[in-house]
Amino acid sequence: MTSHIFYQPSLQATTESEYHTIRFQAHEGAFHAKLIIEMLPILPLSKIRKLFHLMLSSPDGNAEAIAITREWITKALFEAESGLTSARADYTKGYQPIPKDNHYSYYNQRQRNRKLTKALKTAEADYKKLQKIQLAYEKEK
Repeated sequence: MTSHIFYQPSLQATTESEYHTIRFQAHEGAFHAKLIIEMLPILPLSKIRKLFHLMLSSPDGNAEAIAITREWITKALFEAESGLTSARADYTKGYQPIPKDNHYSYYNQRQRNRKLTKALKTAEADYKKLQKIQLAYEKEK
């Protein structure tokens, strides 16, 4: 029996080979799952916890999937941390008070500030989500 715990959003890659697919089973082979590991952060945490619980319930049969998942979490967390550091540096360097004297410069600076703020908030959210994923993985281990 194959279960579909998550939905598959529109993939951004052109070929499926650009993604890492892991396969695991649980309940002595009664449950089989295939997961695109790069799509893990878009899943709700409750679904991620269920997947980790199922994957880690049979560590002998899922050794490869567990190793790939652990490696991916570490790598993704490092990349998210470096992205957050970069976004903070860009925000600190580029954010400026909005001038009130000239409407044109007011509009342009407001647009630049909004882009910087959005990039920083997105980077922070990505990093926090990956921290929560890592914590969920460690709790299930």
